[in-house]
Amino acid sequence: GRPVWVVGCISEMAAGSRADGLTGMLGMNQLKRESGALLDGERDGFLLLVGVDDLKSINLKRGREHGNAVLRRVAEVLEDAAAGRRIYRTNGDCFAVNLPDAGSGQAAAVFARAQRMLEGLCTLSGGCVPFREYMLPDAETLYQYAENTLDRAKARGKNRLMFFSAEDYEKEIATLELKEDLTKSVREGFQGFSLCYQPQ
Repeated sequence: GRPVWVVGCISEMAAGSRADGLTGMLGMNQLKRESGALLDGERDGFLLLVGVDDLKSINLKRGREHGNAVLRRVAEVLEDAAAGRRIYRTNGDCFAVNLPDAGSGQAAAVFARAQRMLEGLCTLSGGCVPFREYMLPDAETLYQYAENTLDRAKARGKNRLMFFSAEDYEKEIATLELKEDLTKSVREGFQGFSLCYQPQ
């Protein structure tokens, strides 16, 4: 009445389509699947998105092989810093990890530990978004917020972690919409502009 053997088959082709060939980490589709399941549940926590600062410069100065070695090392360090939680490579220089049941201090500690372990090799920027603080309709939105927060961290000097701010996000959206409106107006003969004289 007890099983003695387990027989199965592993498809390299199927595994290869899901895993990143360079680091062995799973990709965006699997991250969204895990994030969606966490959002559907009741557990709180954070999505941490980490980007390697100046990877293009690293590749240019030291060669792409060195840059690839940096990416592999970052993946290993993040796995260690996140206590074995699953790490995902979402694009060229970005990695993500879900931190269920973690508070903001724990999320910051994971990032700080990774920074320390990579000192002298590269620096990291990070964007962090809570699962429950905002009304998140889906995993796509969660990732979009994390990506925006990572972009803000890089724009503000890099080598830092930032937490998502709805206020900053709305300001950025408003700025983008204003730029689009101005560009459209210029193309249409400055429609909506008027010239006023103020005597001095």
